[in-house]
Amino acid sequence: MKNHREYQDLARVVQNQLGTKISMSGRILLSPLSSLREGPLYLVGLNPGRKANNPKSEEATIDQSLTHLRGMKCHPYLCESWNAGQLPGSDALQLRARWFCSQLGLDIETVCASNLVFMRSDGEGSSKWRDYAERCWGVHLHILQRVQPTAIILFQRNAYNFFSQHLIERGKEKILYDKVPQSAMIKGTIGEINLRVILFKVGHFSRYSPDKYLMARLKALIKPPSLGKYHRCKHLKKII
Repeated sequence: MKNHREYQDLARVVQNQLGTKISMSGRILLSPLSSLREGPLYLVGLNPGRKANNPKSEEATIDQSLTHLRGMKCHPYLCESWNAGQLPGSDALQLRARWFCSQLGLDIETVCASNLVFMRSDGEGSSKWRDYAERCWGVHLHILQRVQPTAIILFQRNAYNFFSQHLIERGKEKILYDKVPQSAMIKGTIGEINLRVILFKVGHFSRYSPDKYLMARLKALIKPPSLGKYHRCKHLKKII
């Protein structure tokens, strides 16, 4: 019953914010409806990609992806194949994201994940993210109201910059690295819902493993209670 209400609320916001764009190829969440609850993290990429060799005619629209959420039982970072011929959950991004959550004592199945824009493309260059980000922002505010995260992990520079521009900064700290896959964090308040968060820009998990310094900072912030408001992770394989 609760998931039904969550679905109705999310679908209403998506329709109001996206209008006719809801018929474009894409998806809203990269996690089940059950992840729309209070939790320490929100994972955000730039936009949904395309599976290699998959005909565009077979891609789900944003509207269809909403319908699919109603029956989703398993987290896409665990159960989806993102490349032709690959086993479900075996993409480098999926593997590193699961390891990342496990190191924070979290189960990926409880972690909410999405993208800055919900429209699918072949890559950043064809994403037209600037045209769509403001439309999608109202949906992110709805998600943030539900999740109330301590930290938002952003896999891509443009996603980080957009979120940071919509933040009322309470303090800013640059984190410098020798290899610079993870480069900065900002802490502040998202004004519309008075949510205090810290944004972390990280190297994309399809190419980079999480930096040890980043992990140390996050572990200091995120301390799942032993009885588990945020469930501890069962997926402990480290990806190098």
